[in-house]
Parts: sequence; structure tokens; C-alpha cells
Amino acid sequence: MPAEKRIDLKVAERLFTAGQTVKQMAEFFGVSRQAVYSSLTNAGLYTPKSCRPQSPRKWIDLEARAAADEEQLERHREAERVKGDARRKTAKAIASGKLIPQPCEVCGESPRLANGQFGIHAHHDDYRKPLDVRWLCFRHHRQWHKEHPVPYYSDALDYKDAGTPGSKRM
Repeated sequence: MPAEKRIDLKVAERLFTAGQTVKQMAEFFGVSRQAVYSSLTNAGLYTPKSCRPQSPRKWIDLEARAAADEEQLERHREAERVKGDARRKTAKAIASGKLIPQPCEVCGESPRLANGQFGIHAHHDDYRKPLDVRWLCFRHHRQWHKEHPVPYYSDALDYKDAGTPGSKRM
């Protein structure tokens, strides 16, 4: 069983304050760089950059950004909840026969999948109206979303698209 290699902290401190790099110290002691980092950190001689104190101005900026991110995230969660509710209500209405899939509004096709299900998508212009949908085939639904991207953290409840009645669709 080989002898365990140890780092002499007094020597390590002298080398570190003299400007030796962690790589050079690791080679000197015959250990990994991670072992040198760990030893220096545990002895309080080295602080990782991410843990070093920052100026108060940076902390204020970070706190403001965190608060804004939290607000944005909360809006996103609420929008996703409303979208999920709309999708569930639409699926339930289709299953009960209250909502019947129609051919694609663009090409007029009504594709069927191999398992017998409709290959048509119910597109919601407003998720607060779950049964008010436009029927689009997969190709045209994808095309519509490419032409009308929704920012990831936008408030989907306030999102209005170009597909309202009387406007030009695709």
C-alpha cells in the first residue's frame, strides 16, 4: 500500500504567498491540483473567486436582479398553469364530444395518425378561452409558431397574436 502524500501547510503557505501557482505546488507535493485547492481552502489561505466578498454595489445589483428574476419566474409559472388548464379543458371537451376536431384552417387537410387519433392541433390564441381554438395541422402549427415566437418568460396571458378574427392569418 503506497504512502499517503500529504501537503505541508507551512510550506504551501510560503509557496502560495511567493506567487507559485496551484499547478506548480501540486507538482512539488506530488498531489492533484484539487488536493492543493482543498488544503489551501481548508486552511483559510485561499478563497474561491465565487466566494470572495463583492462591493456593496454589486450586492445591490444582484439583489435587484434576483427580485426581478423571481417576479418574472412567478409570472411564467402562472402563465404555464393557465396554459395547462386550457390544454386539459380542451382535451376533456374533445373526449366528451363538445369540441370536434376540424380540418386544418390553412390547407384543409385532416390528417390521422397511425394509431387512429387526429393529427390536427388545437391552437389557442388566448389561453383564458380554452374552447376557442383554431385547428391547424402539425406543419402549419409549427409554421405559425416560427412566424410568431413567444418569448420564454413572457406573460402568456397578455400575449396577443396575429390570428384574431378579421386579421390576416399566415
